[in-house]
Amino acid sequence: MNEIQMLEVLDPYSLFAYKIVERAVYDWRLLMQGSSVGGKVSMEEIRQFLKSQWCAELLDGTCVTGEWVLKMLEDELKRLGPADTMMPTERKMQNKKVVTVDGVTASIYSWCKKLKMDDQAVYRMYRDKGREYCEKYLTGVKRRRGNA
Repeated sequence: MNEIQMLEVLDPYSLFAYKIVERAVYDWRLLMQGSSVGGKVSMEEIRQFLKSQWCAELLDGTCVTGEWVLKMLEDELKRLGPADTMMPTERKMQNKKVVTVDGVTASIYSWCKKLKMDDQAVYRMYRDKGREYCEKYLTGVKRRRGNA
């Protein structure tokens, strides 16, 4: 049964309860990406909600619990990194692809602009071959071009 079929068999109260928990998951993922979710909620508040009696009542009669949802989200957080512990400037740098060339850290876009290169090709290289490979490549280009 897919999600749409599942939602069609829920009564209005269960559907509303499902949507509240779904919104908590959505907000958690926004926070992981560095968004502020309107500055009104934190990951710790979402953790507290998923552990709460209210969440347990919302999910009563389903095959999931708030604790289970929280475990899945915590596992995602371990895999992808904790954006909620970063300062806003660190979040911005995390969302940008940042590389260090000859001891200077900057975004790929900044390096490509400085070296007069196609940034899309370098982004693809970063994605396909990794940060370290990309840093070595840009260092080589910089040195060949005479410390641009």
